[in-house]
Amino acid sequence: MVSLMDGHQHILIGRRVTLAQLCTAIALELHSTVEDKTGLQGEYDIDVTFVPDTAPTTPQTDGLTLAPAIRQQLGLQLQRETGTVEILIVDRMEKTPTAN
Repeated sequence: MVSLMDGHQHILIGRRVTLAQLCTAIALELHSTVEDKTGLQGEYDIDVTFVPDTAPTTPQTDGLTLAPAIRQQLGLQLQRETGTVEILIVDRMEKTPTAN
């Protein structure tokens, strides 16, 4: 998957992409966990054009944000749910000297 910017619009492009890979790309855009619950298998060619939620509102940024763009352009529905997510927290690191 590749994420490109065209002015204020973003474009997600992928060839032979699994839905797991698409979920990862969406998660990076949304800064949130995204889980595939479609049950769809296989690989897909994906092109999604959207305006980020953080883009300033001007005539040049007219367009769909990510969730509506995915619904309209791919026919997939993003649904917000709450749940538990496993995370790893590193609270301390030490540098171990290595031999020269």
